[in-house]
Amino acid sequence: MFFFNWWLLSVNASSGVCAVLYTTTLTGGFFCLLASGLWISRLLKNNLLEDVFNTENESFLQETKLMENEYSVNLRT
Repeated sequence: MFFFNWWLLSVNASSGVCAVLYTTTLTGGFFCLLASGLWISRLLKNNLLEDVFNTENESFLQETKLMENEYSVNLRT
């Protein structure tokens, strides 16, 4: 709508009708472009904030007791 409404200027109608159609599609396209930019920025912002660390970047204690099963690998510290 925003970029491809140039053909409305060549429609065989009065100049007032062409101007109203062109302005309407231009405004509608602008609002659609604005809404999609807002949606994409919110999507990127929310996905980038999901980090493995918490907001204060705190560290967490590791398990200190020995836990064994058939898949365990225990390295000395």
